[in-house]
Amino acid sequence: RESLGHYREALAISERLLDRRGQAQALLNLGYTNADLAQVPDAQQSYEAALLLWRTLGDARGQALTLTGLGQLSAVAGDNQQALGRYRDAKGLFELSGDRVGLASTLNGLGMVHFRLGESDTSMAYLRRAVDLFKAVRLPNGEAGNLLDLGRCLTVLGRHREALRHHMAALVITKSIADRRLE
Repeated sequence: RESLGHYREALAISERLLDRRGQAQALLNLGYTNADLAQVPDAQQSYEAALLLWRTLGDARGQALTLTGLGQLSAVAGDNQQALGRYRDAKGLFELSGDRVGLASTLNGLGMVHFRLGESDTSMAYLRRAVDLFKAVRLPNGEAGNLLDLGRCLTVLGRHREALRHHMAALVITKSIADRRLE
């Protein structure tokens, strides 16, 4: 909660300086923080304002980050179609900007939404691509988290041996980086 005050202060300073990029970043950070605090209306409002600024600035990566946040809000609210639209838009912008970490995270979101919609083949393709990207950029916590998501989905599908392989691979990675949150 303390960070909300800091981001509001950063937003006010950016507004006084007419720094649109600073405003967009502060609004994006307010969106992230409000989403983490389950203050969905405030997160939505911050994300929408940030998105307008990023679009005005022509910043593809900023737009993609914001759309991913909006996609997550939509997914949590159960609006899978809106989540898909937001994630698809973010995917294209991450590809355009060359941000492979953001792309991997968005592919995971797409995979999880497709899974909730019962589209397991599409879901698995997105989740596997996310794992591959996190591995390629050498971000083991992202790789492990996506392996866990893959394993959970495979468990629901009754593919227990395959799920176990993914869970074990995630465990090996988390032990190697000592990330106890994922164990």
